[in-house]
Amino acid sequence: MPTADHLCIVQHDSRLQRVGWTQALQSNPLWFHAMRVTRDQCRVDVNCFYYSRRSQLSSSVVNSSHKLDPDMVPPNWGKVMLLQSLLHSEERCDVVLVLDSDAMLHVSPSRVFSEAMQLLKGPTAMLISKDPPCWSSHRHFCSGVFLLSKQVKAIEIVDAWVRSYEVHAWERWHRNSTSGEWQCGNIHRSCMWGGPSYEQGAFSYRVLPHYEHAVKRLPSCRLQIPCLSVAEADARNALTCHFMGRSKSLMLQYLASSALVALPSMALAVANTTRFCTSGNYLDTISDERLKSICNCMELDGSCNISYNPNTLSSNNDHT
Repeated sequence: MPTADHLCIVQHDSRLQRVGWTQALQSNPLWFHAMRVTRDQCRVDVNCFYYSRRSQLSSSVVNSSHKLDPDMVPPNWGKVMLLQSLLHSEERCDVVLVLDSDAMLHVSPSRVFSEAMQLLKGPTAMLISKDPPCWSSHRHFCSGVFLLSKQVKAIEIVDAWVRSYEVHAWERWHRNSTSGEWQCGNIHRSCMWGGPSYEQGAFSYRVLPHYEHAVKRLPSCRLQIPCLSVAEADARNALTCHFMGRSKSLMLQYLASSALVALPSMALAVANTTRFCTSGNYLDTISDERLKSICNCMELDGSCNISYNPNTLSSNNDHT
């Protein structure tokens, strides 16, 4: 159990709990590979603790009033329920980093902790960022990556977030007798993707307006944008890489440019996918026009102030 001055990472996906690491990586390596890599990164840092399920918390320290099981809600809400359990437990984490299953660290856990501690001061209890500026939604809050301090105000924020979960908006349907999928809405109503029924929209519309004073915004280029390579991510001072949507195809080429290729989980992913890119000119390998504009997307965020040239950048930062 962490004692003090540690980074705790929450990264939960209920789909993984159903099938396990091996089957998940074999059936869809890009989807769960970021979780495996993040776990491995955390394991080699004595000051980092990784939580992907509530059973990793001691049952004796989790407040019994928090009954929503992360594995019994839609995957996008599961991380919020697990986060609440962690914050109400006796796990001593000064900083909590919450990642979607398609996000990972770019720098070391200790650097994330150090930078977060510099920002989580005074009334600030939470660090967030917008969707990347080139994303069609470009909402004011992207739930893929955010940080909190383990303090009373952060617990209050997360409790309000959990209360905004619309239990009756979601239902589970079964394709066969062993697996189930969640869907939002029914024949009488539909749910807008990222709207109030989803964790991202619920926070944006129902929680954030009441806690603006306790939230600090970081540039999306530091937390939310997919990484093309270590050098590219270093250039914009990224802390994390978020391979959302179709940008998951960029994940392995990013890892190929870093020391992470030596991790055991990398070998398994490479063996189970044909999307492993070794080209030096990454942009030439991307057919999706939206992904080709990622570099321009970063420049749209005025706080990034970078110009990326894959032929001239070098890597000097503290990446993992």
